[in-house]
Amino acid sequence: MIEEGYGILAMFIVLLIHMIYSAIKRKSIRRSVLISVFIVYISIVILITFFPIVYSHDVYTQFGTLENALQLTPFKTIHYMIRYTSRNMIFAQVGGNIIMTIPFGIMLPLILKKRKAALLILYAAAFPVCIELLQLLLGFLFGTYYRKTDVDDVILNFTGIILGYAIYFGLSLIYRKVRKK
Repeated sequence: MIEEGYGILAMFIVLLIHMIYSAIKRKSIRRSVLISVFIVYISIVILITFFPIVYSHDVYTQFGTLENALQLTPFKTIHYMIRYTSRNMIFAQVGGNIIMTIPFGIMLPLILKKRKAALLILYAAAFPVCIELLQLLLGFLFGTYYRKTDVDDVILNFTGIILGYAIYFGLSLIYRKVRKK
């Protein structure tokens, strides 16, 4: 099993490389800090969604086969949770998937130089799809499907990103009005 410590070490290495690059290229401190915060955020998402990485059948195989690890029917998992699990589980799964990606929606327009809505929507869709496909790929590579690849996660993550973007947009409107006065 590959533990979270390796993910944290990788985050610090990427962060260090970014800081050195920013210093050499004399990037603005504001932009460098924003990108550093984004790197830390993405690293946390990776730790939550991928780790621990299981590579042994003996250790843990939750879903067993590819067929059991792949759920492509929209709202099937959410419907199941609403009918058969507790409110705490619903909040943890549904709320957690939304809350986890709100910062992406807030930070992405801050670090992108071109803030076109179509591009933001493309990133909002691509990010959760990449997470789910990488979970599936890791399961395939190691032969242990310990994470479920679920279209509901994509829907919930996309919703969180759009909510984050709406928060960013609302705060930027308020900021512009206050700045004008």
